[in-house]
Amino acid sequence: MTRPLSPSEQGNLLRSAMLQRLHLDQTVYLIPTKWFNTFTRWTAGAGAAPGPIDPQATLLDSEGVLFDGLVEDRDWVFVHQQGWEMIKEWYLPPLPVSRSPLPFPWDI
Repeated sequence: MTRPLSPSEQGNLLRSAMLQRLHLDQTVYLIPTKWFNTFTRWTAGAGAAPGPIDPQATLLDSEGVLFDGLVEDRDWVFVHQQGWEMIKEWYLPPLPVSRSPLPFPWDI
C-alpha cells in the first residue's frame, strides 16, 4: 500500500500538470476557483483541506450549460487530463465539466 500524498506533494503535482502546454485537440476540465483557492492554501499549509469538489453543481445550469457571466480565474480554472485524473483520485468528484479549448490567436 502506498502512503497518501502530503498536501504539498499534491500541490506540486497539480501545479506541474497545470503548466503543461495546451494543444487545440486536448480536452480541459473546469475547476471552480473557490475550490482551487482552498486547495492551494491547504497545500501551502495555510488552511483546511478543500473537501469534495462538484464542478457541475457550481458551474453549470440545470441543462448542463455554463452559467452566463462566468469568467476564467474569477469563477473557474482549467486543468489538463493529467490534472483531472489526480483530482479524481484524491477527491472523487461526481462528474467533470470538460470543454475543448477554443483556438488562441497565437495558435492560428
